[in-house]
Amino acid sequence: MHQLHAAVPREYMAQMQGQLEVLGRVWCDFVSWRKGRLLIVRVRHSAAYWAWLFGRLRRFWRGVGSGVNPQLEAIALEGGEQPPPVPQEVLYQGAFDVNDYFG
Repeated sequence: MHQLHAAVPREYMAQMQGQLEVLGRVWCDFVSWRKGRLLIVRVRHSAAYWAWLFGRLRRFWRGVGSGVNPQLEAIALEGGEQPPPVPQEVLYQGAFDVNDYFG
């Protein structure tokens, strides 16, 4: 069952940073909602995170282009390596009643 996220999940960060890079945007908002609770986090573009991710994506697609079945490990966290930190700011965390806005 879906839970309200306490922060931006790591598995979403690559997608968010890729979209920010491709679209040339500075930030986007991550929103998590669950039965009367809301979390909004502003995530800023990180050149360091993008450089870190791009190296993994390049290895993956080189494998695809050469006809080799690429290993997912090429983009996975290797040896406990952590991605660079990404600037984030909690804009709102608390109660939220949908009926106040759409009722």
